[in-house]
Amino acid sequence: MVTNEKIYYLNDDPDQKPIEKEFVTKAYYYGKGLVPVSEADQALFKNEEARNFKAIGFTDNFRVPSNNKNFNKNHQFSKF
Repeated sequence: MVTNEKIYYLNDDPDQKPIEKEFVTKAYYYGKGLVPVSEADQALFKNEEARNFKAIGFTDNFRVPSNNKNFNKNHQFSKF
């Protein structure tokens, strides 16, 4: 049987002593530096609401600006 084991070390530790898992935290790159993010921080940004889409209104075709650089001139709008 094969088991997978991760061992963490400090990059600047010349002895390369292993670090216990409870002392390891996630970090994300922001520019060239790493920003540590705790589990409490991750819980603050977790979105637990269901995905949904809500139409708040309709308008006529002539009210939609066509000078938008992302506007596709070949797009067909539905007529209601």
